[in-house]
Parts: sequence; structure tokens; C-alpha cells
Amino acid sequence: MRRHLLIVCNSRSANLSLHEFDLPSRSILPRGVLDLPVPPGEANAASMALNADGTRLYLAWRGSRKEVLTFALAADRAALSLLGRLPLDDDICFLHFDAERRQLLAAAGQDVLALPLDEKGLPHLRARCAVGPMAHGIIALGAGRMLASSCRGDVLGVVGQTDTGELEVVQAIAQPPGSGPRHLCRAPDGRHAYLVSQESGEVVTLDIGPERVASVQRLPLVVDQKAGFAPMGGDIGITPDGRFVLATERRSNRLVAFAVAPETGLLTRLGWVPTPDYPRALAIDPGGAFVTVLGFRGHRGCIFVVETDGTLTQAADFGTAERPSWALSLPLP
Repeated sequence: MRRHLLIVCNSRSANLSLHEFDLPSRSILPRGVLDLPVPPGEANAASMALNADGTRLYLAWRGSRKEVLTFALAADRAALSLLGRLPLDDDICFLHFDAERRQLLAAAGQDVLALPLDEKGLPHLRARCAVGPMAHGIIALGAGRMLASSCRGDVLGVVGQTDTGELEVVQAIAQPPGSGPRHLCRAPDGRHAYLVSQESGEVVTLDIGPERVASVQRLPLVVDQKAGFAPMGGDIGITPDGRFVLATERRSNRLVAFAVAPETGLLTRLGWVPTPDYPRALAIDPGGAFVTVLGFRGHRGCIFVVETDGTLTQAADFGTAERPSWALSLPLP
């Protein structure tokens, strides 16, 4: 696809900024700003998710009023309109759309939540279960299983969902003390998942078996660090073809690329590129041609083309509002 719509949530400015990126010319243009209907005041980084056909955008707001906002999205017109709001007591820090079960999965506090969608695409709270302190990520594994992280508990939880929608932890995968497991992504073939650890600054490869999930590899994000420098993992994603894993490191402001071995899923470091200050979030476009990285403290975004060999080439740089915390990318007709 030639043209793409980028949607950025700016948590301090309490708005969504929309940008159009033209891949052949590598140009980016502003398409508008939507102020969020939330109380004024500082808010934590807010996560977003899209449904399968890109017609619904979900935003977990983490300000004084905590809620999931649902917007109708007309990507061709770069238009968003509020459809509904789900008040919650939870400070949700991660949202994931589970296409198989048509629900949102959320990580909040010590729990993970299942939020099934009604016929209008509006979520409601059905079930929850505890995975550990500072639940920070959750992804669907298929067949009624999901994988969640507890950043302060240093554990991953495989969560099963019954036919009635209830959740329970069916396996706990201990991580090294103090490592801080954070965000997750799953390989397209479903055989492997990848984790970025916040406190240890590592990327972890996990084998997904029919019964068990196991950690099989740990690689540092930074191999050239100076004495006393403590890397901090930010976000992670995998290209749609499953060939490359990309992860951010927040203290040295870099995006790191890894090649995926087709048979084993194990990673090999390819290299890194500098990013805007404190790259908390990244978004790989659905075609896998480019990745958008947001500088949470730099109030900027940067777009890198993912070359066929995994090399990252800067394509565009653009300003955002304050504290850009999440990005979504989708093709335009």
C-alpha cells in the first residue's frame, strides 16, 4: 500500500493526532487532532487497539477517570467519532484485540481482564484473574489461551479461558528476579512469542507448545553499554512475515532489530538505530514495510523502513503533542 494513516495517543495533551504517511515519497502530513473527552490533568501512558477490520478504535484512558473509550473509525477520511465509554476501576496499561474470540484483553493492576464486544463493537467486562503485581502485557495465543506478564512479579502467566468466558492461570513461567517482564508479541505461525523485559533490558524467546510455554533464549538489547548504564526495555513487535523482531530501549534511545530463525524462532541481533527520546512505543505497519517509534519524552515520532534484510532506514520524522504513548498504523485506500 502507498498511503497509511498513523494515529498517535498523546497522553499529556489528552488528544489523538492523525498523520498520513506516503511510503514511496517518504513524506508525512498532519490529518487532524481529536481532543479526548476526559477530565484535565496528568495521565499515564494510554494504550490503544483496533478491531479486525479497522472500524473500531479502543483507548484505555489512565487519568483521574479510568475508562475504555470506543471510537468509530473511517480511515479513508481520517475521521473518529466517540461511540461509547466503559468506566472501570482499573488503570489499564495494555490493550490487545483477540480476533478469535472477538474481545479485548487488558492488563491492569495485578489482573488481566476479558472485555467481549457486543454487536456494535462496544466492550463490557466479563471476567478477570490475577497474574501478579503490575500486570503489563497480554496477547492471545489461540485456542482459548493467552500469555500475560507481571512486571513486578517477574513472572509470565499462561491464562486459559473457558467456554463461559472465565479466566484462570494454568501455567506460571518464572523470569529472573528483577527482570521486569513487560510487553509481548506472537509470531504469525503461532509457534513462538517474544518478550521485552523492562528492568533487565532483554528480549526473550518463548516456545509455544500445545500444553506448555517455555523460555528458550534471552538476549540483551544493548551490547555496547558503558559501566553503570542500566538498559530499560520499552516495546516489542514482529513483522507480519515473521522474519524480524523489533524492540525499543529507553535509556539509550534506540530501536533494535533481530532476525528470526525460521525453524527454531531463535533471534540473531542485526543492529540498531537511534530514536527520539525515551521510545516507549512502536507500531509495525500491517504490511511490514515500516515501523513507527514514538519518543515519549521527546514529543516526536520517527518512521523507519524495514528493508528486506532487516536493515532499518529512517524515512520520516514528525512532531507530536506531549507524551506520545501509543501508535496505530493502517493502510489507506
